[in-house]
Amino acid sequence: MATEKAYKAGGHVVSIIPIVDINMPDWLCATLVPCGMGDAQYVMMALAGDTCLVIGSLAGTISEVCLVWLHKLRYCL
Repeated sequence: MATEKAYKAGGHVVSIIPIVDINMPDWLCATLVPCGMGDAQYVMMALAGDTCLVIGSLAGTISEVCLVWLHKLRYCL
C-alpha cells in the first residue's frame, strides 16, 4: 500500500476519508480528515497535493485524474 510505505518512510500522509469510515482502526497517516461531503471528497483529494499518484481505476480515481488534469497539476500515472 502506497500510504503505508510513505508513512513508514517519514512522509506526511494526509487521508481524506468518508465520515462513515472514521471508526476504522489503524489509519496510517499523519493527518486524518473526515469528509461528509459525498463526491466533493474527490475534489479535495485531487487538488490537495502537489502530485497525484494514481493507483486503481474505479470511478472516484478516474474523476480525480480528470480534476488534476483540468487544474493542470503535476501528476503521475
